[in-house]
Amino acid sequence: MIVRTHLGTTALCAALAGCGSTPTPPPARPSVLLITLDTTRADRLGAWGYDGAHTPNLDALAAAGRRYENAYSPVPFTIPSHAAMMTGRYPAHLGVRDNSGATLSEDATTLAELLRGAGYATGASIAAFVTTKRWGFAQGFDTYLDEIPPIGKGNFWHASRPAAAVIDDAIGWLKGQPADGAPLFLWVHLYDAHHPYEPSPASLALADGRPYDGEIASMDAEIGRLMEAWGDRASLVVVAGDHGESLGDHRELEHGLFTYTATQHVPLLMTGAGVVPGVVSSPVSLVDLAPTVLHAVGVPIPADVDGVDLSAPPQRPVYFESWALRDRFGLAPHVGVVQGSLSYLDLPQPELYDLAADSAQAKNLFVTDPERAAKLAPELKGALTSFGFAAPGTDNQNVDASITEQLAALGYVQGSFEGDADGELPDPKDHMALIVGAERVDRLIARGEREQAVALLQTLGEANPTVVELFLRKGGLLMRLGRPAEERAALLHALDVSPDSVNVIYALAASYARAGDYATAAPLYQKVADRQPWLPRVRVEAVAALLAQPTKRGEAVTLGRSYLSAFPDDNALAGIIGVATVASDPVGAYPLLERGLLAEKPERDVALLLARRAQAQGDDALAAKLAAIEVHNFPGDDDAVAMALAALGKVRDYAGLVEVADVALAVKPESEAVLHARAQAQFNLGDLVAARRSVDEALALHPRSAILALLDANLLAKEGKPEQAKARFEVAQRLQAATLDRLRRPAPPKP
Repeated sequence: MIVRTHLGTTALCAALAGCGSTPTPPPARPSVLLITLDTTRADRLGAWGYDGAHTPNLDALAAAGRRYENAYSPVPFTIPSHAAMMTGRYPAHLGVRDNSGATLSEDATTLAELLRGAGYATGASIAAFVTTKRWGFAQGFDTYLDEIPPIGKGNFWHASRPAAAVIDDAIGWLKGQPADGAPLFLWVHLYDAHHPYEPSPASLALADGRPYDGEIASMDAEIGRLMEAWGDRASLVVVAGDHGESLGDHRELEHGLFTYTATQHVPLLMTGAGVVPGVVSSPVSLVDLAPTVLHAVGVPIPADVDGVDLSAPPQRPVYFESWALRDRFGLAPHVGVVQGSLSYLDLPQPELYDLAADSAQAKNLFVTDPERAAKLAPELKGALTSFGFAAPGTDNQNVDASITEQLAALGYVQGSFEGDADGELPDPKDHMALIVGAERVDRLIARGEREQAVALLQTLGEANPTVVELFLRKGGLLMRLGRPAEERAALLHALDVSPDSVNVIYALAASYARAGDYATAAPLYQKVADRQPWLPRVRVEAVAALLAQPTKRGEAVTLGRSYLSAFPDDNALAGIIGVATVASDPVGAYPLLERGLLAEKPERDVALLLARRAQAQGDDALAAKLAAIEVHNFPGDDDAVAMALAALGKVRDYAGLVEVADVALAVKPESEAVLHARAQAQFNLGDLVAARRSVDEALALHPRSAILALLDANLLAKEGKPEQAKARFEVAQRLQAATLDRLRRPAPPKP
């Protein structure tokens, strides 16, 4: 479906020859629609000349507006590239330079904040964990739709949702906005083109069997649906890719390590209010997006932005970087510039490409034409140096340790580089076996082939014994394979190589804690907490490791109180101290528990203890609510489940009871008491179909259950089957009598 583009009267006039080349600003601020395409190469869209594309909606937007033929991402990662788009600042200035090292600070000023300050209603619908609000992207949005289901139990890192779901949410938000209300700013993020490429059969057919192109075709179709819903309003529509995908170019399978055009050359187009249609061939950067949008809608551009307004793009170098090679393998990073048609990479063996003649970057001029390279390189290196960006550190500033822990568990944690950031590092071209092998590990992990990944990591580790990441990843995989002794051997080798690596120390602490060796885990957690005070989760884990040792409870409380004195806003820490002291000092503990309830995820027993207090005070509704919170956070806690079911039943919140039962059954699906409680609640709600399904499921597991037989009898009566109900009631009576008889029998004498 090709959707006709609605640009508003001002933009349509600008497209006509008689209107002149300089558009007149609209009398009222136009709405703004920003669509970001994750992992999308510019050269895979029809508007950029790709004959194999099926992108009619994007091509129509490009034809109606201004297409920036040579736009570049500053970093081949989702989080820093979106941070650059949303602020107009290079990632080096934001301190967000990879996908797990930092979140966008609240001190940063975002496009959404500026537009909301100018009277816009702001909403976002996003597709992946890496653009959820935990990374700082919700700043300035009235509505932020980012409910991303996990991949398996607790794994959010690669979690995403398809374009159709994202567009559904976006259209729902649009429908809720009054037609005569404030102008709108809507950001839509689509992730379908990210690996693994699994388009629908229809999209795959459109792409002639090419999965990556099929994913882009799927996004295009959903963009058409969004544009139809967007309607005929005066607006500015912006489409940008955050980075591309190598697809095997330069032997890179996906993205993140190298900064060749495959990952840095991205689509960028703008159409609508104030935009003069045409094609801009000079290089531009994603940092130019925010200032260009602000200029187009008449909102002042902050003085500290790095980007420029692209209504008249200047000739200037465009910067890009990836430090992943350094951080992961101790190799020279990919840092460079594009200036005009030339692309320069500042490596120990430098690379220079003439993109006009060699868009695939197959001919390094330092090799094929060294004389020309010698003449051109000094100016390009000077342009790169002029940006003045220092090498990034290796600590994960302001990122919750739960993310680091999850990455470690998945085998994706990067090793910390601890060498000289300003020193000479090996050229990656001389270590392609390591790089290609590490990417093969990625693919094996993605396919669930953990044993094969461990074997390959073993081979890579033997050839590269000082590359910490190889042993960290091996340890994480071995943990998931249930081989803790081998896991710790890998981690201890990593510690020998890098004794001060916080990632290694943290992984070891978690390993010992899982094994129940809290005496060894506790000081390791404390070392990490001292080294990285911005990681609140580690402080809780340090206290928990001490609490797990009966003789260390006093020490644990003392440590926790010292941490809380230094970090008084740490609600999770307050909660765990409250749990530890409620028996000895209830007056002091309950305020701490109340604070603990405010944590993103309250610690174990925080909500349950507060629920018991509410129950003792006669507030059954509050007790039910608090007990339900405990179950949602710790569904395997039998005490919390029992209390929640009883309390919800007492206040007749049967819908809530069914929800809690479903959560508990996901962990313990054979629990007779919970199965009965769910079926009884469905019966009480009058949902006889659901109750019948639940009763049959429960009886299949517990055929001699008296309480289930009695409920079955009542249900049969409601279903209009009185004879069957009567017979079933008699069975229930016999089962109940047999149960009572067993209970009355004296216990057999002990031998």
